[in-house]
Amino acid sequence: MDRLDIIRNGEIIHTVEATGDGLTLETEIDVRMDGSGWIAAPRMLGDIHSMDRWDDPAHKAEVVATFEEGLRLYRAQANDGR
Repeated sequence: MDRLDIIRNGEIIHTVEATGDGLTLETEIDVRMDGSGWIAAPRMLGDIHSMDRWDDPAHKAEVVATFEEGLRLYRAQANDGR
């Protein structure tokens, strides 16, 4: 992982550049939300699929399913013009 983009309602609002080994990064930001919205890290799903350091396959499956469901819901809302 070389960076993490924080995306709010389809727009990049903050980018965190990775340092060191590229396996971890850390940031602290305040995100103003004036109404309902969606915050996402879209590249993370691809990275999750390729990671090989899971404690067990069930945990990986749960995390992947959570990200995929969130992405599905977001895309459905975007397609509905919300």
